[in-house]
Amino acid sequence: VMVGGYFLAPRLRAVPTNGLLRTAKESGARTFFDTGWDPDGWRPSTRSEIRSLLPLVDVFLPNLDEAIAISGSRDAEAAARTLQRISGGAVVVKLGAGGCIALASDASVIRRAAPKVDLVDSTGGGDAFNAGLIAGLADGANLTEAVDMAVRVGTAVVSRPSSNRYPRREELG
Repeated sequence: VMVGGYFLAPRLRAVPTNGLLRTAKESGARTFFDTGWDPDGWRPSTRSEIRSLLPLVDVFLPNLDEAIAISGSRDAEAAARTLQRISGGAVVVKLGAGGCIALASDASVIRRAAPKVDLVDSTGGGDAFNAGLIAGLADGANLTEAVDMAVRVGTAVVSRPSSNRYPRREELG
């Protein structure tokens, strides 16, 4: 179960999302969460709200700015470590052209650089990354392999025109 665009559906925040994630976990589903950016500027109550959901999440997928805002840390790895301790699950911090840093549930670190490409349009790059990671895990990949897939998918999407934006599985290796 993937929860994304958290701030776009205010009536589903907090208690409803908690119930969804709790029910999913109790049913044996994997849970994924990408908050998106808080348009109200990450008030302390919002950071607390997000932190309260993290123990229900198997893989948390913030970008760097979100991870720093939620964790109160100053850099990607410190933010990932803080969020992983709160969550107990994996945390994958998206770094845009810088790739990503992931902490597995055992706190082992995975760093991946993004290949150098000509940026055509960054719209949807983070969502494509998420889709690649989830698809990799659904196919039985471990977190390292799924992160590699996520980087390939995200990179492919941002380097292509909208008419041919989304790669086919066979293009990803």
